[in-house]
Amino acid sequence: MTLVRKLALAPRQTQPAADEWGTITAWAWGASRVLDYLESDRAVDAKRVALIGHSRLGKTALWAGARDARFALVFSSCSGEMGASLARRDFGETVDDVIANFPWWFAGNFQKYSDHWNDMPVDSHLLIALNAPRPVFITGGTQDQWADPHGQFLAEVAAGPVYRLLGKKDLGTSELPPLDTPLVSGDLGFLYHTGAHTITAEDWKAFLDFADRHLKPARRMRYPSNVEAD
Repeated sequence: MTLVRKLALAPRQTQPAADEWGTITAWAWGASRVLDYLESDRAVDAKRVALIGHSRLGKTALWAGARDARFALVFSSCSGEMGASLARRDFGETVDDVIANFPWWFAGNFQKYSDHWNDMPVDSHLLIALNAPRPVFITGGTQDQWADPHGQFLAEVAAGPVYRLLGKKDLGTSELPPLDTPLVSGDLGFLYHTGAHTITAEDWKAFLDFADRHLKPARRMRYPSNVEAD
């Protein structure tokens, strides 16, 4: 995606400006281009495409969903800092850690918030809310406190008012659920799994249940050939 960003530079510009895209946005742009193709494929229902990302791609999935409303549902796995977890909670990986280790992920202006990230005008609950009213499913693991699963849950709770405002259902609770107990009855979903920084089999099971609730076509009533439907 470094090449993609270079192709977007203005004449005589050698690198993205401080307010231009980092690689997270470049990856999100790539996801949208895949969806462009899927819209042209008659074998695919492009209005029911779910976008799934893990770790840094979990951040990407949330950002892609926020920027491209064509994605019908987003599954963000273990996305952590600058993904689904709240930066202001100051737990696990921090803004300072991301800036020091992965400065290319975000716009250059992000560097300004090193050591004073409480001054950032946004936090992750707003990123999640930008996906509303479309469904969002988030997971985290007990052995992945660096990604702050509890902070991810709290961000979903904080995004809930936007979903309710738009006539959708939030998580249904503000209390962290017991381990391995998926919350999938609303338009926001969450699972705190026992395990590491990964997508577990239980995550997949809960996600597929969540996706079925939102994306599976309703069954049409079938009538005998000699009976007309009303």
